Amino acid sequence: MWVPVIRPLPSKRPPDEVRGTRGRTLESRCVVVGVTGSIAAYRVPDMIRELVRLGADVVATATRDGLRYVTKEVLSWATGREPITELSGFSEHTALADECNAMIIAPATANTIAKLASGVTDTSVTLIALAMMGAGKPVIVVPTMHSSLYAAPQVKEALERLRGAGAIVFPPMIEEGKLKFPPPKELALAVDAIVNRGRDAEGIKLVVTAGPTREYLDRIRFLSNPSSGLMGVAIAREAFLRGADVVLVAGPLKEKPPYYLRAINIVTTEEMLGAVMKAVEGTHPHAVVLAAAPSDFRFSRTWEGRLRTTDSPIEVELVPTPKISLKIREVFDGLLIGFAAEYAEGDVERLLSSAREKLEKRGFDAIAANDVSVEGIGFSSPENEIWLVDREGVRRVPRARKEVIARYIIDYILEKVGVKLP
Repeated sequence: MWVPVIRPLPSKRPPDEVRGTRGRTLESRCVVVGVTGSIAAYRVPDMIRELVRLGADVVATATRDGLRYVTKEVLSWATGREPITELSGFSEHTALADECNAMIIAPATANTIAKLASGVTDTSVTLIALAMMGAGKPVIVVPTMHSSLYAAPQVKEALERLRGAGAIVFPPMIEEGKLKFPPPKELALAVDAIVNRGRDAEGIKLVVTAGPTREYLDRIRFLSNPSSGLMGVAIAREAFLRGADVVLVAGPLKEKPPYYLRAINIVTTEEMLGAVMKAVEGTHPHAVVLAAAPSDFRFSRTWEGRLRTTDSPIEVELVPTPKISLKIREVFDGLLIGFAAEYAEGDVERLLSSAREKLEKRGFDAIAANDVSVEGIGFSSPENEIWLVDREGVRRVPRARKEVIARYIIDYILEKVGVKLP
């Protein structure tokens, strides 16, 4: 029998082992996970664990076909509670619609999509989803099926009807002729953004840069820096999940960016400048966020092939690369945000002074300054701590995962371009 959310839970459950290990942004939030009859359902426990790692309390519901691929016992282990698999007279659907904050149906088969679009409530998944939508709660649908089914006019029409009714259809990950189950972490971050901010960035256009650039001496040696691109990717992801139209210009990244982002891959600073200029002139964005760490210098001369080792010194000269922000200002008068990675050794005033100088000289409206000398933040780290400096003052964003820092930056952008936050 289902255990209502409002009843006290046992003091120790399996999810508690990982609860909050990635953050607390979904703490005190309830998420319903709907499972339908796809082989991809075997990935659902991993998605649930990712939600729990963000602090969420999860309730699972599954169709009979869904239970062919993931058992009640597994769902109980992942959530710490009995899943809902049968309809009863206890009005679980209305209780969940009142108490829970969002629902994600993953995997969502063509059958379930068609039923939900038509209001058919013969499974616990579609009944709860309909109740959630009726209560104004976000329902995220993750299509998972063969591409031929996805291309069918009936499925396309059903998805459009769901969008029109307020459901959020997550971008499909199409590989090998199939709409596959997206990475569980990406789904959890989508739930996080939608629960905490909704689709408040719809209609906003952004261009974001991420990662380092490389300036080659020969075909295998280059000048670069330790930037991983995690911060820029987090900003682009957060904006996209909240409904913005995003172009990501990325150097060589530590991790591949989310499949659903429109990414332009570059290597050198000149290439990054060209790609950003083209994106700005082509999309007319509301804001540009230069979160990348392009190399400030390049070699005055380079070698084809591989420069051979010799006993004699080889003299090379470093010459400055173009300042991307100044070039952008020639064609763009919107909101321009930069990042300043300083080695300030804990001296906040030194950090802020450098940021203010950059603000005035480089054409920025705001600078996100961070001290990369502090262990565990900045380059290649999952965490950061920034001081957001503009002409009105300074806002400190305390140390947190980069996904959280990105949320504050998107909040700032929406505030400045005139979008009212919830």
